[in-house]
Amino acid sequence: MQSKFEEQFTVYIDLLGFVGAVSNEEETNISDINGLLTKITTMRSKFAVKSVGTKSIKTIWIKPMITTFSDHIVISYPLKRSCKAIGDTKSTLITIVLQVNHFTAQVAEDALRIGLLVRGGATIGKLYHTPRAIFGKALNDAYYIESKVSNFPRVVLSPEITSQLTKSDIEGLGLLSDDYGWYHFDYFKQLAKMGSISADGIAVDRAAWAEQVKRIVNDNLTKFDNQIKGLASKNLTKLEEQVRSVKQAEDLAKTKAKWAWFGKEFCSGVERSKAQPPKSSGYATDLDYSPV
Repeated sequence: MQSKFEEQFTVYIDLLGFVGAVSNEEETNISDINGLLTKITTMRSKFAVKSVGTKSIKTIWIKPMITTFSDHIVISYPLKRSCKAIGDTKSTLITIVLQVNHFTAQVAEDALRIGLLVRGGATIGKLYHTPRAIFGKALNDAYYIESKVSNFPRVVLSPEITSQLTKSDIEGLGLLSDDYGWYHFDYFKQLAKMGSISADGIAVDRAAWAEQVKRIVNDNLTKFDNQIKGLASKNLTKLEEQVRSVKQAEDLAKTKAKWAWFGKEFCSGVERSKAQPPKSSGYATDLDYSPV
């Protein structure tokens, strides 16, 4: 189907720690990064919107467009065509939010295994998105949210999305909120569940996966602590060296804070994943929902 400049549910995701990983030019490291980016671009079918007609056997599929460039990922769903497949705007929005939450969790899991975190923004707006080109206000707005609002390893939803959802919708979808009224996906809960399937498809104990994630987090916290202490112990005599060292220490402290925040949210997600959803919620939650 021909791409159009149209209203699309647009998500922009950044891989935190990518620059440092690429700078480490070890063959294994580069291979892991290439594998991650290649896998992401093949996820379209898994996260397609599917509607099976009740009066006929016709099935409508709307596959999201997924693009990766450097450490950035963009996923978009054309809303008009998705609404046609699903039937109404509210159901379409809820379906896409659920699928994007699963997509984020999948990317977060794969990224975490090679020492990266994810951060992003989601919005609705005009976008042109093909395998060769992508532009539009929706991309600009999603990037703004990722870079200026999200701050920590989370994917924040814009008011263009949340204003169309009721309080009951938001609770049913399991969206989390901060002190400023911004909502973000609870991919941490899904990540706690998804990790029970290892990278090679073999089922593993969920508790063991949780401990593995905690070790990854603690190893990174220790690494950044040691790097900060190393900078502080240097006997620098030149002003420019001191200024550069302070800036490096500040950057390391910010990165450490992101890992600490993620670790706390993941632990909370583990607890939420143990709870059973209300039977009368009416939502396909991440405990009983599987993307097509």
